[in-house]
Amino acid sequence: MVASCKKEAEESIEITQNLDMDSRILNFDNTRVEGDAAQGNFYSSADSTKGFTIGYSYIVPDSLKNKKVKIYVSAMLREKELPQQGDLVVVINSSKGNIAWQSIGRFGLKMAPNKWIKVNDSLEFSADKFNDPKIEIGVIGTKSQGGDAFDVDDLRVKFKFIK
Repeated sequence: MVASCKKEAEESIEITQNLDMDSRILNFDNTRVEGDAAQGNFYSSADSTKGFTIGYSYIVPDSLKNKKVKIYVSAMLREKELPQQGDLVVVINSSKGNIAWQSIGRFGLKMAPNKWIKVNDSLEFSADKFNDPKIEIGVIGTKSQGGDAFDVDDLRVKFKFIK
């Protein structure tokens, strides 16, 4: 995993995460598959029994709460068979439960069976979503139906917190 943080100005802070599927540090061996990756040797795969691929979770510190956030996500995605039933989602949880579960780039993609496709998308959430004592933002691949696999590789997540 590679992480960076950059303070652009007093009004915004950027945090970037790159999840390298070849790294053992990720400790997600139950979804890690070797061979036929978009890049490198490994990718993460989910099906209707495994449910979720590798992902990233970020606990929002108090200093960044009550700020608007823009989440930029890029990844390589592959669905073994069509129609596409897997999804890459942004999840926001608070101490009270789930606040948001929103798809990244699923609709409008020109997926072909068993072919990798690059997804770049962003979502923006208002500051009122981030006023709980515990806020966690996650980005994860999910597959809840169908008998084929949904694969994720080269996941990159950037959070931009804006005053």
